[in-house]
Amino acid sequence: MLLGDREPEQLAKAIADIARGGREAIPGRIVAELTFSFWTSMFGADYEGLWQTTLHGIASRPDGKGLTRKSFFGPLTPIRALRNRIAHHEAVIMWNLGTPA
Repeated sequence: MLLGDREPEQLAKAIADIARGGREAIPGRIVAELTFSFWTSMFGADYEGLWQTTLHGIASRPDGKGLTRKSFFGPLTPIRALRNRIAHHEAVIMWNLGTPA
């Protein structure tokens, strides 16, 4: 199965939301409607096989080797946490966000 347990439900909701808006559910709209959670889940352990067979080549390290799924997943955790706090109007002013690299 290409999608995990929760992703088909999220995909169906995105398509239904587009239809409720009176628009055709074309691929670009579906991609835009899917949640950040949907996309970050693609970096979870459930998708290790997909990464090993297909997605490992989407980016590479300076030495030319492909990045692993874990290379993406680790940094996404604090990004997702920050995004969720902001989306739910929670205070983040005291967070130490560091400096850009």
